[in-house]
Amino acid sequence: TVTRNQDQFTRNNLASLINSAEGVLFVEAKTTYDSSESRRITLSDGTTNNRVSLEFDESVDNKIKAFITLNGATETLEYTAPDLSIYNKIAIKWKANDFAIWFNGSEVVTEAGESRVPTGLTQLVFDGGNGANFFYGEVKQLQVFKTALSDSQLAALTS
Repeated sequence: TVTRNQDQFTRNNLASLINSAEGVLFVEAKTTYDSSESRRITLSDGTTNNRVSLEFDESVDNKIKAFITLNGATETLEYTAPDLSIYNKIAIKWKANDFAIWFNGSEVVTEAGESRVPTGLTQLVFDGGNGANFFYGEVKQLQVFKTALSDSQLAALTS
């Protein structure tokens, strides 16, 4: 038998495919609870100063977080899901005054009063945006949309 090394994924130079001012990060994934480290999938500028990040939390079983960060100032949305060890469809929407987490067809968290959106997003990584907090799990789908989708589009995407 042979132990396989973990797969790692980073995609740089995506500025033309990512709209920092608004968009959607969508993933269909599963992961198991691990109290040792958060697991993240991130759009960033190569740092944690400007990013949109989905976190599978390390401290609370079945909790997901969305981090939307501009120049180091972060808006955090949190949702405790029924079961993250099965495949779930999760979308993070960001747009000035319109942040949300969609989970399996429903909008579960919103923030309507925050106008800060990240700038200079150029890469998609399976970590926190700075080479730490690597994602461990399985991903069926991963999509990035250049516009903030409508509620009906997000409901269809995540159903």
